[in-house]
Amino acid sequence: MGHHALKGRARPVCDVRAKGKDKKDPRKQDCARRTKMGKEHRQGGGRKYKTQGEIFGTTPPKPVLEAKSRKQKTQGEIFGTTPAKVNIGAKAVAQESAVEAPPVTRLAKVKAKLGKKRAKQATAEEAVGEAAKPKKTMLEVRAEKKKTKAEQRAQALTEEQHRALYGAKERILLVGEGNFSFAKALCEHVGDGSEVFSTAFDSEATLASKYPDVADIRKEIETKYKSTTLVGVDATKLHKIEEFQGAFKKIVFNFPHIGGGEADVDKSVLKHRKLLADFFQSAVQCLSDERGAAIHVALKDGEPYKSWKIRQTGIASLPEDFDLLTAIPFVSSAWPGYAHRRTQGFDARVSKADSEELAKGAKIFIFGRRKVKIEQKVPDRKTIMKS
Repeated sequence: MGHHALKGRARPVCDVRAKGKDKKDPRKQDCARRTKMGKEHRQGGGRKYKTQGEIFGTTPPKPVLEAKSRKQKTQGEIFGTTPAKVNIGAKAVAQESAVEAPPVTRLAKVKAKLGKKRAKQATAEEAVGEAAKPKKTMLEVRAEKKKTKAEQRAQALTEEQHRALYGAKERILLVGEGNFSFAKALCEHVGDGSEVFSTAFDSEATLASKYPDVADIRKEIETKYKSTTLVGVDATKLHKIEEFQGAFKKIVFNFPHIGGGEADVDKSVLKHRKLLADFFQSAVQCLSDERGAAIHVALKDGEPYKSWKIRQTGIASLPEDFDLLTAIPFVSSAWPGYAHRRTQGFDARVSKADSEELAKGAKIFIFGRRKVKIEQKVPDRKTIMKS
């Protein structure tokens, strides 16, 4: 039985093995051509016939893939719209259009593993450290709470002590104001600002250039609290204003300063001592004779303010019956809305906000008349017997 009969197929019209017979027979030639194409198909991985479009040029021809690659190229790869794939053995990888990434070496892999391991160890050590810390006992927690409450009470007492310096219906004169924020806070504290007179050394135009908020604050002081604000008032020449002479119970000068920056520290100290001396000599003439009349001067702690020697300067400039009665902390938090401002002005780009500059501490030095001690004479025995 022939080869074709074993496979159950019909025997072909011609036998290609008879190569020498009837070569010109068209049926035999066609059969030989088909046999040859089948052989090439088996050996070459499959040969495809051209389509009608490929023959007449209406569609681009599809290239035949290499024998080792059985995977067809996509339309994007043929027309160049997607990166082509390069055959490496039996695998197809995408050709990178950008710069190829450097190969990951074995050393880099080892370093990455070590980094992860060290990170885990550090995390574990931190956890162990937190666990090893001794936990606070209930007594310690309570002590901390008591300390916090004690600090809060102390702060509240200090604020109240500062506010208690100024009472309602007291005629008060403020000199050397900047943006008048302390005057506003004081008016709010006393309720009725009709007895509060606040003054500034600079002119109205200079104040507006130094402190952008001064106009609004002054307007609120005068309209809401019925208080008086004045500009262009020299703190060293208060007695020259006739209405000020002997008119005030309290005269307050918060953080006096000549302004500007004196390079020579010794000259600056002398200038500020003279400023304080002239102020004391002028202010004492504007104090009333009533009990409790005093002059208040607030200064920051530390240098150069310590070198101004305010106690010695005050005693030397004031009458003999005046002395430094006390000094208490200046607490800015006692005055809501108060914002400390420098004499040279406020600039949001470089100046510190609110009263941050007073964080290191400040004091109010209170000068007043000494209390006269009345010496009571004890009667002797003879006087008692006579009576």
